[in-house]
Amino acid sequence: MRKLSLTGDEPTPVDLVHVTVDHPGAGITVLTVSGEVDMSTAPLVRDTALTELASATLVVLDLNRVEFFGSPGLNVLLELRQRAIEIGVELRVVASTRAVTRPLVIAEITSVFHLHDHLQDALATLV
Repeated sequence: MRKLSLTGDEPTPVDLVHVTVDHPGAGITVLTVSGEVDMSTAPLVRDTALTELASATLVVLDLNRVEFFGSPGLNVLLELRQRAIEIGVELRVVASTRAVTRPLVIAEITSVFHLHDHLQDALATLV
């Protein structure tokens, strides 16, 4: 398991985003994102997820620990979806918190993702 983080330069250091990568089974990758996904942190989420997409058959992006999800996060999701389709990887998104579901609903893109409320649900029916 790897843990990556980007630290803000505020008076007291605050971790803005963490991406934890786990491989619970062959070809399965779970990326758990926590913190804030904004213009400064979205590239870390994007780069980590794109790297993991390249070697998986199923990627689950767990966003239930995200406290802020701005438009750069939406762009990352859409880019990941497009890349997953191109290379034949199934992408599932875990999102049940208002911080993430509200932007998805406002952008009217909930129907293009395999959305799940809990990680267990996303992993329940494996490829």
